[in-house]
Amino acid sequence: MNVLDLFSGCGGISLGFKLAGFKIKGGVDIDPNSVKAFQKNFLKSKAICENLLEYNDDKILEDFGNQEILVCNTHLDHVYETTREQQISVLIDQLQLVNKSNLPIILMGDFNEGPNGKVRSQINSKLPNLIDPWDAVESGSHHKFDGNNKNSLRIDWILIDKIFKKEKIYLEQSHENNIYPSDHFPVKCILNF
Repeated sequence: MNVLDLFSGCGGISLGFKLAGFKIKGGVDIDPNSVKAFQKNFLKSKAICENLLEYNDDKILEDFGNQEILVCNTHLDHVYETTREQQISVLIDQLQLVNKSNLPIILMGDFNEGPNGKVRSQINSKLPNLIDPWDAVESGSHHKFDGNNKNSLRIDWILIDKIFKKEKIYLEQSHENNIYPSDHFPVKCILNF
């Protein structure tokens, strides 16, 4: 994850983010001495001396760049396999239709079947740049509000474009006194470009 430090001073806040694992893209401050100190403290980051009242979004994007991505969340039918196959076919067609700029894609949601099913097969053949970052032992994501996922499949996925690098992916299984907010464990994934 990238950080742009506005009113950066010498970069104290940026240092905290860096120690927490973030990438410091740059700092902006009106004081030239602060900008010089920021540059010395973060040699690989850009330091800009600007008045933030005049430094608009377009200028920030020009100086620090941006990366657009296309994120799609879905929930496919839980009863019929043929319905899921039709739904994913329509979804893929729509993704390809709206993604004329060929943006990196993150496709996620409740696919209501395991990663070895026909839905995944369609995704693999029509969206070959998407990969499953899951590298742990298969574990069910559906648990009927009781936390027991021993006999279920991982039906909730996050599929990412190959441009992304996965730092961590897991099922969030927290609860409060055995009360779960959903009958599915959320899939959490930390990504980098």
